[in-house]
Amino acid sequence: LFAAALPVAVGVMAILGSLAVLRVTTFFTDVSIFALNLTTAMGLALAIDYTLLMISRYREELAGGSSREEALTATMVSAGRTALFSATTVALAMAVMVLFPMHFLRSFAYAGVATVAFAAFAAIVITPAAIMVLGDRLDALDVRKLIRRVLRRPEPLPRPIERQFWYRSTRFVMKRALPIGLAGVALLLVLGAPFL
Repeated sequence: LFAAALPVAVGVMAILGSLAVLRVTTFFTDVSIFALNLTTAMGLALAIDYTLLMISRYREELAGGSSREEALTATMVSAGRTALFSATTVALAMAVMVLFPMHFLRSFAYAGVATVAFAAFAAIVITPAAIMVLGDRLDALDVRKLIRRVLRRPEPLPRPIERQFWYRSTRFVMKRALPIGLAGVALLLVLGAPFL
């Protein structure tokens, strides 16, 4: 339950921070009411995504025998960098909407960039701090353990990373990068054709 509550808490921080930025923005320009919806949905989604990625990576490192400090360092090098890259990509995509002359699209740009920035900040700064403060309590109140105890099922054995779905699917895509990339571009062109 602690591990499940952490992404929600990070999401709430991202939403509150971006709402504060939108409030300040209203002193300088018009902001559409729909920007609030975008802030709430996007802030919660990104914060949960980034935080769960980091918690999952941290647990993988611990399962591999690393100490807490080593696990967190490896998590920040891999998952932290991924979250930062993802946030930069999303923020740049949202920032482009500021070029449109319609004020509600500009509002989406303001809200989107602020939300992504706060979600990335919270995931990269607050999540590792919370992981270190929680320590072993991060896995406290595990509902799955209680259910296994009630049903008298054994603890699941950790599977090697080579047998996990995401590892195998990533390897599949990496081996066929060019055909899959071309198929993705073709699909986007087909989907975008009606806008011509």
